[in-house]
Amino acid sequence: MKLVIFFLFVLLIGVESNRNGYPVIEGIGSPDYGGSAECGSEDSNSEDNFCNNVCTNIKGKSGDCCLGSCFCFDLPNGQKIVDIMDRTKEYCEFVD
Repeated sequence: MKLVIFFLFVLLIGVESNRNGYPVIEGIGSPDYGGSAECGSEDSNSEDNFCNNVCTNIKGKSGDCCLGSCFCFDLPNGQKIVDIMDRTKEYCEFVD
């Protein structure tokens, strides 16, 4: 019985967790799919502030510039994200 409760608990944790990634923003990139916000200025502080503003505006917890685009943390489940390789995602999560 304890094993069943533990299994259900683990499943619920996965359902309730938020996601990290490059958010798809309408009006950027492809007209059909959107794109992620680019952050390519010379000043790294302004890049991070820009990305943090982009991410918090779409209900994310925070955001940073990673590999030339804004990478957001704890995005709501309804927010579309760009499909990227796991290694890229792990790198951006680690660099934060």
